[in-house]
Amino acid sequence: MLSEPVVVAQSAGGLLLPAIATAVGATHAVWLAALVPDVGRGRAAAEEIQADKDTMFGPEWPSWTSALAGAPADTAYFLFHDCDLETLRWGLATLRYFNLGAVYRETPTRHELPPSTYVLPRQDRTLTPRWMRKAAQERLGVEPTEVDGGYCPHASRPDQIAALLDR
Repeated sequence: MLSEPVVVAQSAGGLLLPAIATAVGATHAVWLAALVPDVGRGRAAAEEIQADKDTMFGPEWPSWTSALAGAPADTAYFLFHDCDLETLRWGLATLRYFNLGAVYRETPTRHELPPSTYVLPRQDRTLTPRWMRKAAQERLGVEPTEVDGGYCPHASRPDQIAALLDR
């Protein structure tokens, strides 16, 4: 049994973080280059992505239409560009397809969130730092903790991210 759970979500996992944090009674939520649901406007992630894709995503992101696991060169470019070769190989081997279609289409439900930390990797090639800063400030009421690195700083800088989470 967890006495003081901390929930960490990366990428689209952020759309599930509020419900998971509530379900496990989390004492803290960490958003790691994660989408933050737009509960305030009551619109589904798919609607937001369609409306705000030019501000949410880096300029090259819309051209990436391949499945993650099926396009290693694209995946390396967008997700693991700041990793050494060994970590890149490991990262590519860990990818699994999962369908978040329902989460993208459903209007987010308001949950009481525990205190939150937003980790913003400055060299992210997927979500823009500008969008992440705004989401952290407006949706979570926090200033993001900025770190060097790309979309998966937990892979490229595990010691730094572990130390950040330990705080």
